[in-house]
Amino acid sequence: MQYNKILDGHQWVLTFQNGYGLSVVCNERSYGGKQGLFEVGLVHEGVLCYTHPEWPDAVRGWLTFQDVAHLATHVEMYPVLRSYCADTKHGRDTV
Repeated sequence: MQYNKILDGHQWVLTFQNGYGLSVVCNERSYGGKQGLFEVGLVHEGVLCYTHPEWPDAVRGWLTFQDVAHLATHVEMYPVLRSYCADTKHGRDTV
């Protein structure tokens, strides 16, 4: 796990052996951050995913710690397949 102090808050980047991971953010500008909740983005090989079939939105917000833990367990089990994260519309947003 990697920790970064960003803006007025925090980011944790979780990376799993299957190449996927989560960018977990809590700050004044993140969805739910003002309430102490988390915003999570799906990452594959350091790039935010915009097109994965199980993630119709770039990020999910207003999540509790338990929600994030559940998502992490789920994402860690994703099969190692082609990346769904390439999206020329949005470019390559690294975390």
